[in-house]
Amino acid sequence: MKQLFYLISIISIMLMLPQSDVLGQVSRTNYVLVGFPSMSESNTVKKAGNYYIYLTSTGIVTGDPVLKRENKRFLYDELLISLQLRTSDGNELIAGLMSTEQGVHWFAAVPQVASSPDIECLQGMEVWTDFNERHTACLSDRGDMGLSATNPTALRVQFVYNGDHWIVRFRNNATTAVKDVAKIYVSNSDVIFAQVALNGSCLFDCNGGFYANDFKYKRDHFWAHIPSDITDNSIQFSSNYIYATVMCPQFGVAPYIQNNPYLWYMGTFGSECSGQLYQGGGSSTEVTSIAAEYSGSPPNGVQGKFLSSENGTDCVHTNRFYDGAFEQWYVDDVDSSTQVAYRGNNHQYLSRHANNSLWQDSTDLTDADTLFFYEEQEPYVFKIKNIGNGQYVDHNKGTSCVKANAAGNNNETLFRYVAP
Repeated sequence: MKQLFYLISIISIMLMLPQSDVLGQVSRTNYVLVGFPSMSESNTVKKAGNYYIYLTSTGIVTGDPVLKRENKRFLYDELLISLQLRTSDGNELIAGLMSTEQGVHWFAAVPQVASSPDIECLQGMEVWTDFNERHTACLSDRGDMGLSATNPTALRVQFVYNGDHWIVRFRNNATTAVKDVAKIYVSNSDVIFAQVALNGSCLFDCNGGFYANDFKYKRDHFWAHIPSDITDNSIQFSSNYIYATVMCPQFGVAPYIQNNPYLWYMGTFGSECSGQLYQGGGSSTEVTSIAAEYSGSPPNGVQGKFLSSENGTDCVHTNRFYDGAFEQWYVDDVDSSTQVAYRGNNHQYLSRHANNSLWQDSTDLTDADTLFFYEEQEPYVFKIKNIGNGQYVDHNKGTSCVKANAAGNNNETLFRYVAP
């Protein structure tokens, strides 16, 4: 019920994204909302200053042209998905994807009200003016950052606090392209509420949707799923609290995609109207990326590329430029804080094979080849020694398989936890 209270309380300032001169003058309606618990209960969550989610469009929005002609409506159908944050002083930050009949765009925005903060477009077009003719959003061209109408592309939508404002940052994991697209001038860094919203102007027969994945916040050098340290930790979704008979089941949610509680679908093929998306999160879901220190010694070493699990289909390598799903690791303490195991995205563990190469393919935490001694050199910089053979893990500068075959001190055995 707590989530429902927050969802209802936000209606009066609902983030109804205003209209674009480019895409037509049509009011948009909230179809589906995923509400997150009161983030103010946890200082680690509300003061993180860094949040992201992956959003993916399923392609262009398709409608019924006959219905449009009969109703003399020639404007484009639009569907939008966005991550929306609210700070403790009541300001709203919005960013996400827009799908139309023409293609897929990214956008960053603030509500279309006089009290909204200023937004500065670093990329894209200035659109969606308020009553004072002040623009309240930045909108990309179709297909910018590799957004495809035919090949679904995941875009990491990120809010980063930067002293006296928030940066809206997008990253295409497939191409590794990164753009800071906007600055939102809110000096308050405490985030007390968040939601993922699906809205649009599909007043007729309209098909389309989005996938949302991995809403996380930063904890030191780790990322963790929200919620954490929060009493009411059940994440709820609702698509019928406003226009029950119209909005659902036309627009709904499909939770637990690919057996992943943190991956869900919102759109016209979602069959569920309300319920629990998932429960829990926080420190138990913390992941980090592991980078090799290519040269020099801490603290002046050169941070290298990321360790990739290869999803268990090959030996692991330190040859990635960015931290995608295969480059994020759970660090499981085993028996003590110095004995660890590294669990990858497929929930199997890093393990030493007979030739000393490391693979992410073990499920046996009693196997010494799956366990490592953690030797911290400085905060978040470390060496790990395989318990099975007593040798240190060597990243080989990313040129070949990572192996547990080093006798001791050299720069090839230095690693660092990072959370880009």
